[in-house]
Amino acid sequence: MFEVISDHRTLVEMEQPWSALAAQSDNPFLRHDCAVACAEVYGRSARLAVLVVRSGGNITAIAPFRSVRRAGLERLEMLTRPLWEPTGFLYTDPAALDQLIDGLLGLQRPLALGRLPVEGPEWRMLHSKLADHRVLSTATSDSRSLWLPLCGDWSRVEASMSTSRRSTLRRMLRSAERRAPVTFEPIIPDDSNLDPLLREAYRVEAANWKGRNGSAIVMKPVFEEVFTRWCRALTRLGRLRLFFLRIGGEAAAV
Repeated sequence: MFEVISDHRTLVEMEQPWSALAAQSDNPFLRHDCAVACAEVYGRSARLAVLVVRSGGNITAIAPFRSVRRAGLERLEMLTRPLWEPTGFLYTDPAALDQLIDGLLGLQRPLALGRLPVEGPEWRMLHSKLADHRVLSTATSDSRSLWLPLCGDWSRVEASMSTSRRSTLRRMLRSAERRAPVTFEPIIPDDSNLDPLLREAYRVEAANWKGRNGSAIVMKPVFEEVFTRWCRALTRLGRLRLFFLRIGGEAAAV
């Protein structure tokens, strides 16, 4: 069974089945708490439209959208699209994904999928079905983000690097240590210290190229509200971790 959920309370109540599906993905922006944070903020200017497939009473697929009117035309766009982070669908198996995409196309609405990976099964199946519809579609292949696998302690991570990379890191560390003591501070925040830590993290982000080109979180109040709400939810769950690099006690990276 395919349905469209537009009620915020129902979205909140979907936490358990949503989290079970999200556990199969390595994309944190597909987590239920992220969707709720986005819905709470972006839902003020758009209608929630979470696509759900059920089988035997269980939720087997989810696609988080919102319905937005732009230039007089109503369209569906991914709920996290304003953040411009990698997105995707959640599903148990290809059959559930097939039902989800059939339901999505059956709505006959313009779609803005944002950073849906074109190399992923969602886009491949969607694109194969578009041949039966009169549509204009565009796609780019820059949907992924850089990431680094952290396996074991730092010595194992360092051993996986090239000799030149290890040399560069050590040289930069020595350079920083000549200026002031260098410390690395891992933090599990709680409700008492989260907000000042986030303000410090946002300041660090704005100090680099994001601040220069106007894309830093603190320069976009809606972004700041979404990320702060999401971090508060993760803190309550005990899942948020913040890592600071300090030089002379001053945050230099986070």
